[in-house]
Amino acid sequence: MSNGVGTYLRHLQNPAEEDSFNADARRALDGLGPSKTQVTAEQVKQVYEEVLRADEKRRTINQNADEFVSLHPEFLDTDRNGELVNKMVKTMFGDCAHTVEQFEAAYQALLVTDSLDIDKAEVARQKQRASDAQRKAAAKTRQDREKLRNLPEDVLETMPLEELRQLTDRQLREDMQKAGERGGNDW
Repeated sequence: MSNGVGTYLRHLQNPAEEDSFNADARRALDGLGPSKTQVTAEQVKQVYEEVLRADEKRRTINQNADEFVSLHPEFLDTDRNGELVNKMVKTMFGDCAHTVEQFEAAYQALLVTDSLDIDKAEVARQKQRASDAQRKAAAKTRQDREKLRNLPEDVLETMPLEELRQLTDRQLREDMQKAGERGGNDW
């Protein structure tokens, strides 16, 4: 028995046999074509356009989310809050380029459930500012009402009749409203 070198080398692994380039070359020589399917230009274009659309959607969502956060200083921009709002907006509106209004709706829904971490001090400041604005508006209304009630007689005489009727009707309604708030008709 002759054990030549050729029989020994026949059982050694050749890395070239596992290489995809060489495998494709052998398949081409055998007339079988490449082992992997080739991607067409149309398929590449389609994938490219899908990636562009997804990137534009992501950019729009991020811009709208940033705008929403800037409109709500009481909203703490934490990972947990972000996950909650994103999950809620996807649940409510699906997987689309979400608008600021959609973020607002999701935020309001989460506020009802008290799920979000909110800056309580900022909420108190906002309530104080709203209360101050309401108080100023009420003071201005009272001042305007007093100006109308204290119009000089010569101004009242030169005022058109329809305008004078509107003025007296408004004053009468206000007086009746006050009397009703006091619980009686003692004016």
